[in-house]
Amino acid sequence: MKKRVLKIAALLMAAVGFAPQAQADTDLLTAEKGYTKITQMPADENLDDYYFVIVDKNNDLMISLENDGNKKWYYRKSVEPALDLNADKLWTIEKGTKENSYSFRSVKESEYLIETEQRAGWNFFLKTSTTPNDNTSFTFAYAEDSWTFESVVNSGEYIGPWNEKDFTDGANTAANKSTDDRGYFVLYSIPKKALQTQYTEVTQMPVDNDLANYYFIIKDNRRDLMVALENNTWYYRTSADPATNRNMVWTIEKGTKENSYSFRCAAEPTYLMETEQSAGWNFFLKTSTTPNDNTSFTFAYADNSWTFESVVNAGQYIGPWDANKFSDGQKTAANKPTGERGYFTLYSIPKANLDNIELTQTKDKALAEIPAYEAILNNSTADSEVSTIYSTAISTAQSTVNGATDTETIDAAMAALEAARQTYVLAATPNSGY
Repeated sequence: MKKRVLKIAALLMAAVGFAPQAQADTDLLTAEKGYTKITQMPADENLDDYYFVIVDKNNDLMISLENDGNKKWYYRKSVEPALDLNADKLWTIEKGTKENSYSFRSVKESEYLIETEQRAGWNFFLKTSTTPNDNTSFTFAYAEDSWTFESVVNSGEYIGPWNEKDFTDGANTAANKSTDDRGYFVLYSIPKKALQTQYTEVTQMPVDNDLANYYFIIKDNRRDLMVALENNTWYYRTSADPATNRNMVWTIEKGTKENSYSFRCAAEPTYLMETEQSAGWNFFLKTSTTPNDNTSFTFAYADNSWTFESVVNAGQYIGPWDANKFSDGQKTAANKPTGERGYFTLYSIPKANLDNIELTQTKDKALAEIPAYEAILNNSTADSEVSTIYSTAISTAQSTVNGATDTETIDAAMAALEAARQTYVLAATPNSGY
């Protein structure tokens, strides 16, 4: 019996494993969302009507604008552009200086075009060009289901990974690559009016009466880090999708003083974050369910970032526990002086929007897992009654998930299906070869 159960369990692991990461060309950039895979560039006069997403042909990577001292192209794992808080994977494309050539402009950093230099194609970044010229122009060629981008100023040199064949998350790029080392890309377009960016950067707090309508995301202003609730306190964590990481989602409530507010985590909504008088290093969920001086922080916006100053300990701010150490996993405190305080970017999203995103993602994940449960049934043998019960459980889960209007219903349906699987494998025998 034990051997049979282990075989069935192995079958499930092979069939289910973990739900596959969303693929840019099949899950994220779909026609239903308004995306079109480009095999021919739009007419020059229509280019300004679109945003573009640039995807590696053979790997689930998108081109992202990132700053490593220079603002340049990096390969990054694919994400839904409408949910990308940084908007660093969205591009506009403008007519270049030569026939079939074009220039790239980041939506995130739209002042300058990406450019290279004559006889120095490894230099490929935002520099000083605000309008297309030979340094910013690349000849687009389409063949065998992908695009290549050849430098106009350095003929015969192409955009590709900095290190040979380094098609990995976080890989740098250059514009001096040979034919053998060049990148092959897939282009997607979406009408600007069709792309509804879900998140809005907050530069002025909503009026008090509207606060309850929004969730907020809190990011470090200079780094790809979000504020997350862990062990009942704030930690800096590498940015992730808030829809599936509710410990990175916050509500904000009016505090006790003018321009002051309190933080409540969507994952643990009972208590507010709070500090203590004369003990600002203590900054965590404690006992406060409604705003008071301990939970209130004065919000100040300047130089494109927010700072959060303790009301109960004036002159002390939220920032990293270890002075000026902004890194993944860094704890925070609320007793930091001006020189060590954190600088944050706030994003808001209507609660209904984020809840709907979470529902859709949870539903898609569950539906992707159900075929593996069917594979168990199809590749094993059991008494008719046992098989019927398990088959019915699969059908019920499928129907329930499709019709669900909240994530709790989906979770319950999948838990019931998993329980049915566990009962089934005790009675089933794997077919030959499994």
